[in-house]
This record gives sequence, C-alpha cells and structure tokens, in this order.
Amino acid sequence: MADFVMSMVRFLVRVVVLAMGLVFAASLLLVVVALAIMWGLSALWAKLTGQPMTPWVMRVNPRTGWSKASQAASRWQPYAKQSKGRSKADRDLADVTDVQVKDL
Repeated sequence: MADFVMSMVRFLVRVVVLAMGLVFAASLLLVVVALAIMWGLSALWAKLTGQPMTPWVMRVNPRTGWSKASQAASRWQPYAKQSKGRSKADRDLADVTDVQVKDL
C-alpha cells in the first residue's frame, strides 16, 4: 500500500512540475508574441505615416552606476570617527571576548 501511495505522490509531483513548466513556457511565448505585435504595429504606423522606423533601444550610461557607488561609499565613515569620547585602548579592550577552548 505504501508503494502505491508513493508512486501516486511521485506521479502528482511530476504532473504539477510539468504543468508549472507549461504555464511558464506559455507565458513566455505570450510575451514574445505581444512584443512582436507591438513591433509590427509600430512598423506599420511608421510605414503609413512615412516616418523612418525608430529602433527600440535601452539607453545605459555606465557613469551613473559609478557615481552611485562612489556616493554610497562616501556616506560610510571609518570606525575611528564613529567612536566618540573613547580612547583607542578602551575601544580595544571592549572589543575583546574571552573564550574557553574546549577539546572535541
């Protein structure tokens, strides 16, 4: 009886995974078809109005990523500037944790 139940569970899991894969493939196909229809309508509109077909481009400026990273780095301050009123010796002793070593 347990073998029958396990085989049915395996079969149901396979069916569910197959259904999820088919739904994903269908949604991907739907997105591709929608983009193709949009591109076709855009090309048809350009042809009807006599304008040149403008390509779809994604403008990326690499300098924006660098400037965001450098601005984010300038917000962080070193540890020495954060500890106000404590000397270096006090800070070093406060950061020490005593640990008992145990053999396995």
